Amino acid sequence: MDKNSIITPQGIARFPWIVEPNTRFNEDGTYQCDLIVSEEDGKAFEKIIKVGLKTFHDSELLKSGKKKLRFADLPCREFDDDNDEYGDSPWIIKAKQDAQYTSKSDKVVKNRIIQFDSKQNAINEQVGSGSKLKMAVVPYYWNVASKGVGVTLKLQAVQVIELQTYNAPSAKTAEGFGFTTEEQGFVSDGEDFEFAEDVDEVVVDMDQSDFDLDK
Repeated sequence: MDKNSIITPQGIARFPWIVEPNTRFNEDGTYQCDLIVSEEDGKAFEKIIKVGLKTFHDSELLKSGKKKLRFADLPCREFDDDNDEYGDSPWIIKAKQDAQYTSKSDKVVKNRIIQFDSKQNAINEQVGSGSKLKMAVVPYYWNVASKGVGVTLKLQAVQVIELQTYNAPSAKTAEGFGFTTEEQGFVSDGEDFEFAEDVDEVVVDMDQSDFDLDK
């Protein structure tokens, strides 16, 4: 365990990438997890983060010779819960870790996120959204001209208190296509229907005039 590691409060995982890294914005992959916590826990954790950030800020200010340096957004802040999913005034703690990095000797080193259960046993589970957990994070402080002085929480490990496993929606389900449930409308009589694996391709002849939006 890193001596600078900090344990977050217990919260609800949102879009966790714990076992497999997210490659959407980084082809090498990024492990990440958003943790939704109570306002009380969020403010208490924010104070811990601010202590280290203030020390780093003062050091950077002294080196810069400037009168002030601006602060970037913190990775622990109020969460805009438009759908009221998480109760009153929730806060969010955002943590991430590169799936790999290149060492000073040009060696590619792969990271992984270590998991523990509630009894501190090592596990390897597909942790899904809605799981209750704590995160072990290491603050990494930075000073970037375009953003200011800030901190990133490097995800090291998680302790899973209550597990919700992740099941990716099948491409052949309504959810897989991106549909959502409607409050009113047609409901089938319950007869199951399965898509065939092999279907004839439907070809529609179109020319350039079919794309004329002014018609």
